[in-house]
Amino acid sequence: MSKKQKSQTSQRRNAARRARRTQQRTQQKHQQRRARPSRERGRFQSVTATARGIEVAPIADLDTYHAYLDAHRLVPTHPMSEAEISAQRAMALFTLEQPPASSEALLRAVMILAHTPDPRALAALRRHAASGAMHADLAVLAADECAMWLEQGGVETPSEPRSSATLN
Repeated sequence: MSKKQKSQTSQRRNAARRARRTQQRTQQKHQQRRARPSRERGRFQSVTATARGIEVAPIADLDTYHAYLDAHRLVPTHPMSEAEISAQRAMALFTLEQPPASSEALLRAVMILAHTPDPRALAALRRHAASGAMHADLAVLAADECAMWLEQGGVETPSEPRSSATLN
């Protein structure tokens, strides 16, 4: 066997060892995450107030809940005109129906529709949640929030300025 062949063989062996070590570390991390007490104790529940009373539905774990809260950074906070609000809503509905350009675009669409008191937004969020696609777990929480805005009528009191926090 020549030096070049020995070198190539040695490189392959070393690459295989590195791959095995990386795989083992990844498996250990996943096992450690599964063993966390906060995840084993139970799941949070989504509480939705309705005219019939209170409905309680199980939702995702604490990490998903925190991800949903963090995603609120994607909701526009500056005042917008009616045309801008309608455009945001239409783009969000389109993004949920079509393959997204990016994960953030899909997440932004989910968050915008969560704050849109519109039956079409609620239906789109529920379809997305049931699809099991990317961010479906967050769409469950978003659908609950959208339903809450719908039940409240999405109407602000006259003393409050028009805000884009509820895209109505």
